[in-house]
Amino acid sequence: MVLISLLVAAVVSNVGLRLAVTQAEEERDTGRAALESATTRIPAMLSYDFGSFDSYVELAVGNTTGDFGEEMRLTLREQIQPDAEARQIVNEVQVTSAGVQSAGKGSVTVLMLLTQVTQSGSEPPVTGGFRVLATMSETDEGWFVSDLEPV
Repeated sequence: MVLISLLVAAVVSNVGLRLAVTQAEEERDTGRAALESATTRIPAMLSYDFGSFDSYVELAVGNTTGDFGEEMRLTLREQIQPDAEARQIVNEVQVTSAGVQSAGKGSVTVLMLLTQVTQSGSEPPVTGGFRVLATMSETDEGWFVSDLEPV
């Protein structure tokens, strides 16, 4: 009877361990997919040229999901566009570094270090860096940005 109890305990432990490993592998794969999407989508959302701002807004919003898309549209139209057009701003953002902060089913948070080069009219370009936390949400079409916060 003791042998059977030990055998059952070993099988249950083995199944539990396999489930834990499988879950960890799924979270790792989820994190990788979301990270890859974030490193493409975030620079596209934050890089713009004053001369084509209308098409930029649609591109930026197209990289979002949920309520964040409308929030992004309003911010771009009301806060960014007037200044960008008045000062003839061209802004280019590139990913310097990025990593998964947390991953769960359908949602991944990515910490990103970004480099920004901003050209305003005939002034020399200004380069700077900043960090953001991007929340990536899984949709039927892939991973999209559902929140973006400076840190």
